[in-house]
Amino acid sequence: MGITAEQFQELFTRLYSPYLIKDYVIPVRKYEDLPFDEDKPYLQTLMHQVDLKRREDPFVGAKLAGQEIYANVLNMLKDGKGVHVETLLAVLGSAGGRECVDGLIGAMKALMSDGSDKQLFNSLAGVLGILVAETANGERYIMGDRIANTFCSFYDTAACTQGLGVRSLRPLSQKCAATCGNPEYWETPFDGLVQTSPKKLAELFAGKFEFSFKTYCRFPHERMIAFALAAQKAVEQSAGVIPKDKAMSIIAEYGWRTSHYMWE
Repeated sequence: MGITAEQFQELFTRLYSPYLIKDYVIPVRKYEDLPFDEDKPYLQTLMHQVDLKRREDPFVGAKLAGQEIYANVLNMLKDGKGVHVETLLAVLGSAGGRECVDGLIGAMKALMSDGSDKQLFNSLAGVLGILVAETANGERYIMGDRIANTFCSFYDTAACTQGLGVRSLRPLSQKCAATCGNPEYWETPFDGLVQTSPKKLAELFAGKFEFSFKTYCRFPHERMIAFALAAQKAVEQSAGVIPKDKAMSIIAEYGWRTSHYMWE
């Protein structure tokens, strides 16, 4: 690509999460440059208002999207008996985990002239601390500090406790690494309660929240945070039904697996 590793890392961060760069000011988009929807013309104004508020709160869009995601998942899962709490947590964990990896991979491919060049992709992934492992059955998984830290951020946000993921997720990480490419990879201790695998849940809910993301989120990292905030709300609301440690275990079991699987 004709740039150094340091330059690529900076380009990636500016595309994926520029508000994490010290002293970087996110430029406000011109009103006329925002997408216009003839069916919902008010959205252009809403997008602009969210853009203006990002300088005070970089996560304002993620917060608004997270509220909508939580409300929408509740409606999708509700039946005559209400909402099955374990399934709610599993859905948000699975979908949020997938967003962790999809956001990283999508941002990286956006910087490549040919996103289908596997050799270049693997090389650039290494620059970002991402290792790509391909199993005998042709599935690909991503490993390394970048995805681990991304999921830990998701997990800690859901738990409202910083540093919890690093301390809590190592046994799960080791277990999943040993079963990549095998059916056992998708098996969790909660299969009897949820009855749908992390992979299936991530596939079922993929693309269901694009309207919220389009309206409120500007950068890929915001989408992951939005899911984490929705999961946080679910953990809070389920406190009277199941203990927090169990709720976080469900999010971990379902989210870690989907965050390390390459979906495309």
